[in-house]
Amino acid sequence: MKKGVVLQERDIDLLKFLAEYKIITLDNARYIYGTKTYQEKRICRLVKDGYVSRLKHREIALGKNGRIFLDEIGVKVKEHCRNPNNLERLKLISDIAAFTRFDDSNCFGASWNLKSRNNPTTDSRRYLGIMPFDGDIYNVYAVYGNKSDKYITSIYYDLKKEKEILYSIIFTNDIDKILYDKRRF
Repeated sequence: MKKGVVLQERDIDLLKFLAEYKIITLDNARYIYGTKTYQEKRICRLVKDGYVSRLKHREIALGKNGRIFLDEIGVKVKEHCRNPNNLERLKLISDIAAFTRFDDSNCFGASWNLKSRNNPTTDSRRYLGIMPFDGDIYNVYAVYGNKSDKYITSIYYDLKKEKEILYSIIFTNDIDKILYDKRRF
């Protein structure tokens, strides 16, 4: 008789993470497992048993058996927009959330938990979420890839109209893109 995988606490943490954030890279799964390489072997087993599924570029998502298990323990799986433009945003949010999980005092809060459908100004904002750090709250943004100057300008206006949060973090791989108009930032 073939036995399936026995889920460990870290496996369940991974499934819960995927229920909230949809995807995670194999590299970032190390923050959940607390190891350098073990998570890759463990994830291979979870893939084999259908708890997670592999995507391209070393990414994984929740599998059929993972959804069933989470449903059995009462964890709701968040449904996200399948628009390809949104997938890039989900990857960024997942990366930040995975990295900040190791420190409860600096735990990232995703934008979908903060936005209100009844408040169009908040709903149209470009921020990815918020993160407490050193006693202050920061709005978190990211500028990546081929974002236009119009996109950068929209972030500037987001920052300008923010009244409650005074600080922001902007993740970027091209600082010149942020500083194209140094007077604004």
